[in-house]
Amino acid sequence: MMQYRGEVVSGDEPYVKNLLSLKEGEVFEMPGYAWTTDSKKYAFGSYSGDNAVDMDWFELFDKYSLKYHILCPEGTKIMASRSRMGQEFVLPCDSQMKLVKKVIDKNGRFVEIFCEHIPQKSINTIS
Repeated sequence: MMQYRGEVVSGDEPYVKNLLSLKEGEVFEMPGYAWTTDSKKYAFGSYSGDNAVDMDWFELFDKYSLKYHILCPEGTKIMASRSRMGQEFVLPCDSQMKLVKKVIDKNGRFVEIFCEHIPQKSINTIS
C-alpha cells in the first residue's frame, strides 16, 4: 500500500537536519504518530506548502516542504480513519523508515522523500 504525507517544517529541527543529510538505504525515524493518506493530491496540496506562491517565505522563515511517498509493505500496522477528504491513516509511533530516494529542488527547500516503512516486530511479554 502507498501512503503520502506532506508537511512544512522548520529547518532548525534536528529531524529535518537528519533528513537532509540521509543517504539512500539509511534508516530514519518519523517522530510521533504520523498521519498519512492514500491521496497524493490531498497530502501534497493541503499540507506540503505547494500552494505557497513566494519562495522567499520559505527562506525567510527557514521552512522546508517535505513530501513523503511511503511504501507500507505487508505486516505494517496502520490505523484507518475516514475524513471528508478521503481515507486517512496513522502510522505507529516513531515508525522506522528506509530511505529509497530523495529529491531536493534547486533552492533546497522542497524535498521529496521516497521511503519504505519498516514494520515493527511484535514484542513478547512474560507474565
